[in-house]
Amino acid sequence: MPTTIVHRRCPLCHRDNSSTPALPASVDRWLLKQCPQCDFVYLENAAAYEEMTAKFAWEKTSKEEKVRRARAEPVVDKVSATVKQARRQFFKRDKLGKLLSRHLPRSGTVVDIGCA
Repeated sequence: MPTTIVHRRCPLCHRDNSSTPALPASVDRWLLKQCPQCDFVYLENAAAYEEMTAKFAWEKTSKEEKVRRARAEPVVDKVSATVKQARRQFFKRDKLGKLLSRHLPRSGTVVDIGCA
């Protein structure tokens, strides 16, 4: 676990939400907050950026996490691998835009949270 934790204001509107209760999806000491001013959901107490890059870089943790998940939940791991393989086969990246535009509303805010 990181040792340097920083308090963050809402990254969107910069409101201090210290007194706002954490969301039920918060895990252990990681507090997810929903800003009452702009509705943005964010991690209020995060590890310092320098510490995240040193300890939690994807290159350092992804293999360990894959092994941990496979040992902890082998059935879920197998189902997840099967779904990923099917998704790659049937939902090619070049068709994703057409699929989304066909099934999602034309207006609204979209946040793309991704890795890789």
